[in-house]
Amino acid sequence: MPEVTAEHVKYFAERCRYWQREFGLTNWRLYVDQRGDESDLAWADGNDTALIFTVIISTEWNEPVTLEALNATAFHEIAHILLRPLVEFAEAHNSARDIECVEHAIIHRLSMAALGNA
Repeated sequence: MPEVTAEHVKYFAERCRYWQREFGLTNWRLYVDQRGDESDLAWADGNDTALIFTVIISTEWNEPVTLEALNATAFHEIAHILLRPLVEFAEAHNSARDIECVEHAIIHRLSMAALGNA
């Protein structure tokens, strides 16, 4: 499995901050960290009250680690911040799994529009 290097993490963090600015989410405190494998390339969690969002990039990927892939993954994770208010609203009326599916469909469309990739 391809290893995510310190240089990859640095670039990924730069791209996360870029997309944070592009989406106008500078009121959120963003942290980027690296941890051992989950089954995802990266994942994120946040505290809506404190406006803190942490993005974790996995130490190993199941696909080649390219600048394009790092940028697309950063875009994807920051899009989760963008959609937080919608997700919070929807969770009051729907199952978490249903919401996650819709959220990822929206992120996929955003990615296609902004990055021209899947």
